[in-house]
Amino acid sequence: MSILNNMDKELLDSFHEQFMRNDELQNAIKIYFMAHGATMPKGIRFTPGIDYVEARIDDIPILIIGLPPVSDYFVRETEYTNEYTHPQMAVAV
Repeated sequence: MSILNNMDKELLDSFHEQFMRNDELQNAIKIYFMAHGATMPKGIRFTPGIDYVEARIDDIPILIIGLPPVSDYFVRETEYTNEYTHPQMAVAV
């Protein structure tokens, strides 16, 4: 595992802030959580990929969001999605 220097950390922080302000990205995530009856966990961080953004908790990717033009904010789950996103409310049976 590589260690990030201060410049790397600042760059990742600026990407995170940019993704937090991106209305289309945030709307895609909101639609995903509403459709799945889940909530976005606290402490989520956005990290960039080549044509996607990962929503992470610590170093664990919980969602992968495809970016235009390759994918128009298509949200994909990871093996950790269900573990870190919990239902908003209990469903009556």
